[in-house]
Amino acid sequence: MLSFYTAERIIELLLDTKLIRKCILSNIDLQGEYEQGEIELLFITDIGRYWIVPVAIKNSGLITSVMVFDANTGERIVDTKVIEELKSRKNKHSEYEWIFDKQKDHKVAKELLNEYRSVVPIITGDAWND
Repeated sequence: MLSFYTAERIIELLLDTKLIRKCILSNIDLQGEYEQGEIELLFITDIGRYWIVPVAIKNSGLITSVMVFDANTGERIVDTKVIEELKSRKNKHSEYEWIFDKQKDHKVAKELLNEYRSVVPIITGDAWND
């Protein structure tokens, strides 16, 4: 018998068998300036199972960084070696800033927010001479 499962069903089965823990976002310290950007990504590799959590600048929706959590224990990963290994593997968050330590460097995020705020919407006219 051949069975097909959705990603949600696979995560549900892993949770039910206690092979992973649910990513509890209320435990994430985002230091007041950040919020969860998108839904977390379960990253299963040969070195372990991890939750990758996108982080956005609060009230802008601009995703600038990701945090990594151990899917088995729920603990935040701050080990540079592990994070660099995960970042080197192709995934949709590879291009973001990966937060290594508990104290986030706000410089990159603030620069991106300033650029985001400097974008001015242009209202189009009916003709070129408007």
